[in-house]
Amino acid sequence: MNETISYLKAYGIDKRQANLLYKRLQSGKYLVAYIKYDIDVFLCSWLPKNQEHINSDCVIEEILGFRCGDALKVQQFKLMLNK
Repeated sequence: MNETISYLKAYGIDKRQANLLYKRLQSGKYLVAYIKYDIDVFLCSWLPKNQEHINSDCVIEEILGFRCGDALKVQQFKLMLNK
């Protein structure tokens, strides 16, 4: 899991909002990571206050159980960075 957290931070997802890591994208959207037992990554219309505010109203796309060793999830993650 530490390797995946380092991977996210290498892409600038390193700001904190409560229990979330996030990055504001050029489009004005937010890439948000919630880390508990797994790492879930969300593309959001706005920055949620915490994980309890991550819902279908703000989530555009999600990757549940993100791992930097999973090529398909990494590809999806990189696409999310450009949205």
